[in-house]
Amino acid sequence: MDPLDRIDEIIALVEGARSVPMSRNCMLDRGELIGLLDQFRQELPTELRRSVALLEERDKILDAGRHEAERIIAEGEAEHARLVSVNEVTVSAEHEARSEVPRDAAGSIRRSRGTSGNLPFGLSRPELDDA
Repeated sequence: MDPLDRIDEIIALVEGARSVPMSRNCMLDRGELIGLLDQFRQELPTELRRSVALLEERDKILDAGRHEAERIIAEGEAEHARLVSVNEVTVSAEHEARSEVPRDAAGSIRRSRGTSGNLPFGLSRPELDDA
């Protein structure tokens, strides 16, 4: 029987006991009450062990959840750092590429003077435009 049911049984026994006139006392069957309390004592350790086991299991689940959350956060922070690093490399490369294109175009024009063929990027040769 559930310990709470056993407590309800003891309460019912006390509530149903005969009252002693002109007092708040009552008369109980000592053997019956001791028997119920003894049963309660025997059932309680089982319930306490079950409660302790449930609390331990709860703690394990909470710890596993905390560890998983910490792992996910660490992975997220690492991914964030990686993406920031990739972004910085990309921005740096784009900046360098923008600054290199005019230099490369000017160098191509100088190298291509006096040769036939198309210039890169649709550029025309000034000396051919005059001819």
